[in-house]
Amino acid sequence: MEKQHDTILFDMDGTLFDTERLYHAGWNYAGVPDDVYRQMIGRNPEEIRELLLRYPELGNPDEIRAEKEKYTNSLLEKEMHCHFERSRNGRAVSEEDQYRGLY
Repeated sequence: MEKQHDTILFDMDGTLFDTERLYHAGWNYAGVPDDVYRQMIGRNPEEIRELLLRYPELGNPDEIRAEKEKYTNSLLEKEMHCHFERSRNGRAVSEEDQYRGLY
């Protein structure tokens, strides 16, 4: 008999995955340097767009965001797959997995 679940938990940035490091990687992949990235933390999308407009050498803010989203989503998909495969197989989570954000 298949196990029934009565609760579903949706991750909200850090509950199950260390997503901030993935967003950081995504912005870096899209060409945003760390000093600009640090100014983005805690800001909403419109504020981030305004910030990026102050750095025209980085390119079009909408294109930068699209590139960041595509890359970040690919990282999230890979990590979520690893996490859920591990959970489904009943494996214990190692310290390395915790460090990588797969807890």
